[in-house]
Amino acid sequence: AAAQAQVNEIESRVLARRMADEGATLFEGGQYEQARDLFHRANSLFPAPALELWEARSLNKLGRLVEAEERYASVKRYRVRPEDSEVVRAAVAEATAEVDRLRKRIPTITIQLNGAAPSDPAFVVQMAGKTLNPALIGLPIPTDPSAPTVILLHQNIEVTRETVVLKEGDRRVVQLEALPPVPDVSQHPLVPQPDTDRLAYSATPKASAGYPPWYQRRSTGWAVPGGGAATGPGELRRGGGWSGG
Repeated sequence: AAAQAQVNEIESRVLARRMADEGATLFEGGQYEQARDLFHRANSLFPAPALELWEARSLNKLGRLVEAEERYASVKRYRVRPEDSEVVRAAVAEATAEVDRLRKRIPTITIQLNGAAPSDPAFVVQMAGKTLNPALIGLPIPTDPSAPTVILLHQNIEVTRETVVLKEGDRRVVQLEALPPVPDVSQHPLVPQPDTDRLAYSATPKASAGYPPWYQRRSTGWAVPGGGAATGPGELRRGGGWSGG
């Protein structure tokens, strides 16, 4: 079993080396995605700091800076052993220098939520189509150069959105106001309101211009059935049958 394991290790090492050589050729030819894939697969077969370093460099060329930083940092964390070769030592030293330069180029975006706690479940922040972990709100988030759209939702209803253009080295801050959305009244039937003009009432009737109110017009009557005439409210002349006065 031990002999078989040793054979498998040798085969994996040889295959990983061949894949690395092919990846290096592709990298030099500008085919960075194909090179990255080969370096990644070679490192999976036979883990080595140099292979992970070249995967980081391929990601860097592809503009996937955040992933590149992760690979660089992994190589930087490698603890060099006395028996390690110069290739390993050089890979760790180069990764340490390159990751520090890369971090200065990676843009960051800080999202501030005003008026609500980041942990408030009623509010959800999305960036580039993904829900943002509330723990990231208020912190500078490393992001690849791009134009992500930031959306604030309140109980699954969009409150606001903003598209932010990020270039290398940018440090952007986005302020989100945590206000519930204003309801769209056009989507709801209107409740009839009373006509205040028609309901308005004045305790003192207004006379027409040049004429006294009707209750002061004592000398003026009007015909009523039975031959009488009324001169005011509740008052009928003879023949009317009653008098309110």
